[in-house]
Amino acid sequence: MLAVFRKRPEIPGFGEMPRAPRTKLGAMNLPPDILVRVAGVTIGLVFLLAVALSQGWRRRADLLLLIACTVAYLVCSAPSRPCCSTPLTLPLLLGAAGFPFAFWRLARVALEDDHAVPAWAWSGLGFLLLTAAVAAPDYGPAPQALRTGSAVANKLVALGFVAGALVAAWRSWDGDLVEPRRRLRWWLMAYLGGYGLIVMAGEVYLLGERPPAWLDLVNAGAIGSTLWVTLLYFIQLRSAALETLFAPSPPAAPEPAPAVEACADEPLPAPIPSARSDARMLARLRELMEDERAFLDPDLSVQILAKRAGVPEYALRRLINERLGYRNFAAYVNEHRLREVEGRLRDPRWAKRPILSLALEAGFGSIGPFNRAFRQRYGKTPTEFRAELEQVPHASGEARASG
Repeated sequence: MLAVFRKRPEIPGFGEMPRAPRTKLGAMNLPPDILVRVAGVTIGLVFLLAVALSQGWRRRADLLLLIACTVAYLVCSAPSRPCCSTPLTLPLLLGAAGFPFAFWRLARVALEDDHAVPAWAWSGLGFLLLTAAVAAPDYGPAPQALRTGSAVANKLVALGFVAGALVAAWRSWDGDLVEPRRRLRWWLMAYLGGYGLIVMAGEVYLLGERPPAWLDLVNAGAIGSTLWVTLLYFIQLRSAALETLFAPSPPAAPEPAPAVEACADEPLPAPIPSARSDARMLARLRELMEDERAFLDPDLSVQILAKRAGVPEYALRRLINERLGYRNFAAYVNEHRLREVEGRLRDPRWAKRPILSLALEAGFGSIGPFNRAFRQRYGKTPTEFRAELEQVPHASGEARASG
């Protein structure tokens, strides 16, 4: 991601651009940088096609977006600036500029199971695209100071998106109940996000100057290699990895059937120890969450709940994920908290209680996460939910009066 936006280099001699060293490959005589970029773009397009043609590709739209933005960046970051020469390449330029948003979005969907895009994120994407178009030298007249300022602002917002994705990935790691995804996120986020931060910091430092040819080559080679390794991991070697990141929450397993009397001549098989163990853990978990109301603790974590339940942490993670159908611990705990708030909203005794107080008393740490979780579950805000409940008795009274 080095220097998508650069000043046009001075033209020496008779208008010829400086050329990188060339190398022969059979009958071809192309610079190494071009060869590496062509290979990276080819791999990216194969990756894009493989994911697009796979079953359930709609759930992986965010991965498709990230691959497309990466391919666009490989093209646009070439030293010859192919995306800054004609309006026909403007979509490629905007795709390259949208990479930080695509990376942030993929982390949010794949690692946090959160498909909502807040208004500030859409505004940030719009700002990225606008400043990219202004900073490009061939898309319209603009003062050089404005172009430079737009390029700097673009990189700062891009850094914010990538850093935000890394912080969110680290913050949600502990509550991730899908063990393969917990391991995968460190490769996905630490490598991709860390590399992106380093490259964008280099872009800010080199703003207005051409990076060394070797640095361009290393950057293009690293991106192409990453696409190749990721393609092999997701598609050829580990096809289940896509489902690890993008599969919907598994359905909750049914409760164990009660034991029945065995016939004298047809004994029942011995119970499976893991099934008996799961039944005991489920009973203890239900006791903690429903009777002891452990969810009221705003600091409740997997470690705290496992300690109170007297079970290993890994066993509790597997139980909530495989038997109850939750991919994130926060979603499991918030389900109990939302039920608590809903019950109080329906109870006339709590009609005058502020919604913020109900949320905090139910275990939510602040109003923002509560509002998002409530809207996601009920399709409306808590205020709208309460207002509709208040209208029900009024409407019923009018109906009785008219009758």
